[in-house]
Amino acid sequence: MPPQLTDCELETAARACRALAHREQEDAEKISDPALREPVQQRAQCAAVLADRFERARKGVKSGAR
Repeated sequence: MPPQLTDCELETAARACRALAHREQEDAEKISDPALREPVQQRAQCAAVLADRFERARKGVKSGAR
């Protein structure tokens, strides 16, 4: 069962994931070896997807869908 988070907690989590995704993408761009760059890009993508999920959940909290 997923934890029940407040709107503020969901916003904080989404922002943190967005910041992580941005940082990982910046780090990936600095790596010239594709084999080393790919895992970093995957982490960036995973953090971006998680941010999207938190943002969708936040919209559900605001609309009373929870």
